[in-house]
Amino acid sequence: MNKSLEETVKEHAMDKELMKYEEIDKRIIAWGLERGLTEFNVDNENRLFAEELQEFNDALEADDTHELIDSQCDMYVVYTQTMSKALNNTDDSQDIKLLHKDNPAIYFNIPHVVEALGFDFNQCMDECLKEIESRKQDPAQKKEWEKNGITGKFQKWKEQPENTLYKADYSKCLLHTIECVDKRCEV
Repeated sequence: MNKSLEETVKEHAMDKELMKYEEIDKRIIAWGLERGLTEFNVDNENRLFAEELQEFNDALEADDTHELIDSQCDMYVVYTQTMSKALNNTDDSQDIKLLHKDNPAIYFNIPHVVEALGFDFNQCMDECLKEIESRKQDPAQKKEWEKNGITGKFQKWKEQPENTLYKADYSKCLLHTIECVDKRCEV
């Protein structure tokens, strides 16, 4: 079956669009592998995505620009990780179809939503990734993994010193000069 010119152009445009985020995707996937986030379970993946959507809705209700950006970046991380796990761990394409049912449109629009809010998506993702990469693993779990290999989900070290945790600063990512008062930013 031959693709129409319109389908080919649309596919090429999507490929070019995704290439802009290739380095971000590589960092996200490497971060997940380092933390043992490799097992695909469609129910768990949908739960994680639903949690991020709830954070987005909470940020909308609170009219909190920082949290809106953070929730979008977190959704991008979750979805990138999910697709990486799904494509590498399952032969059941039905699971991937279930995952893709509603989420891809959200995923592919995240960069546009962030930019529509007045922020550079790549810079925002860099801030988000610096924050999640700064989190240290629970020392007991780390010893267990070193002894027996990676098992289970990465557990954050609850007693990690605050001065070792990076907090994303999305104000560094502004596309335009905007003024932020409290948690509300406007162009």
